[in-house]
Amino acid sequence: MVIFVLDTMAANYLGEMRLITKPMIMASLIGLYIFEVRERQSRWLIVGMITAMVGDILLVFPDDSFFMAGLISFLVMQLSYSLDFNTYYEKKTGALKYAMYALLGISLVFLGLGVGKLGSMVVPVILYTFAILGMAILGLSRWRTQNLYHPVAWGVILFVISDLLLATNKFLFEIPAAGFAVMLSYVAAQYFIITGCIADEHKVAALRALQSKKSKK
Repeated sequence: MVIFVLDTMAANYLGEMRLITKPMIMASLIGLYIFEVRERQSRWLIVGMITAMVGDILLVFPDDSFFMAGLISFLVMQLSYSLDFNTYYEKKTGALKYAMYALLGISLVFLGLGVGKLGSMVVPVILYTFAILGMAILGLSRWRTQNLYHPVAWGVILFVISDLLLATNKFLFEIPAAGFAVMLSYVAAQYFIITGCIADEHKVAALRALQSKKSKK
């Protein structure tokens, strides 16, 4: 939260400082994950966090070529997170199914409204949209216990909201305080995803330790 406040201040008053404050968001989460998960670290999750940090830096620059490079970085992040989430995939029904339908419907509405305004970005944006939907569906389909399921589920939902706000503001119409809303939902999304994954790994480590004790008896 402190880093988010610093980044918000930099965005409004010290633009050049965002090259330092913005990547600090993911750098702090990478450090937290490495510190908390000492064994069996997920390479895909770490790759995703690193590419997200690179994307954060690229999106500081207003030029369209940097936006495209940032889009590619976050596309790699979506695919990396998806590969990690796929480890815990489990088919679910009920409310989750309707949440998935809602995400798909909202994304298709955005594409329908924006396809004529995307220009040369239409193919990359469509690919990115389906990549983030895949990540969201896999994130919502993680198993584990009910308590540990919630953080990652909220994280992927907030990630979709953040990207929809960013894309709507850039391609469709201006949203008041869009930059603040995008960053707030993005930071919350990454925090929930990473801390949820850390909690999962702690649970797995505890179960392994318990099984090891039982086997020695």
